[in-house]
Amino acid sequence: MDKQLADTLRSLSFQELPSGAMKGCVGDVEVVAVEHPLKGVCLIVSHIGKREATQFERFIPRNLTQQQIAAVLVEIFEQIHPEDKNGFPQK
Repeated sequence: MDKQLADTLRSLSFQELPSGAMKGCVGDVEVVAVEHPLKGVCLIVSHIGKREATQFERFIPRNLTQQQIAAVLVEIFEQIHPEDKNGFPQK
C-alpha cells in the first residue's frame, strides 16, 4: 500500500495486516482497506448484528485526505445503522 495512504489510515486507527491490507473498526463495523490496481482503494465493509449480517465494498480514490476518509467511514456506519441519529459511535 502507498506509504502516504497507509500513514493516513494509521492516523484513523487502522492496523496493517500481514497481507499488506489495513484493518480498522467504526464501532461494530469492520473495515479492511485494500489497494486496487485500477479503482483506487477498496474498502471491504463487514458487520454482523444480532439478526443480520452485512458485507459490501466501497471504492474511494487514493488521494483523499484524513477528513475525507473519516467522512466516508461515518457515512458507511450510518448506512449500516440508519436508526442511530448521532452518527459516529461513542465508546
